[in-house]
Amino acid sequence: MGLNAKNPNWMATGECEKVKHEESIYLIYRTYHKLDRRDVWMIYSNKDNFSYLREIDKSKLMNETFSVDETVDAKVNCGKIGLDKYIISVLNSYLKHNTSIESINKYKINDWYKER
Repeated sequence: MGLNAKNPNWMATGECEKVKHEESIYLIYRTYHKLDRRDVWMIYSNKDNFSYLREIDKSKLMNETFSVDETVDAKVNCGKIGLDKYIISVLNSYLKHNTSIESINKYKINDWYKER
């Protein structure tokens, strides 16, 4: 996906979720870019991984009329390594049930978080 992992603006969240689906164990992790608000959702298993990179038009967030309840379109890039046929649906299910993300193609401030 063309990310520079050594760029100091990529911020680690320090949180990694373990999810079990059938007999497979997956790890789900999120990182974000502190300047332009890009974020990456990654899921890993023993030999497979998949990730979403969301890029947003930051200028829309800077608009004085923008409300924290509004969404903006996100350009989504995906990357997959391996043959695991469930890995994408496991990540999508996790996002649906554990975050406020309604669509990976939309961005809302703090949508990575969901009150319980």
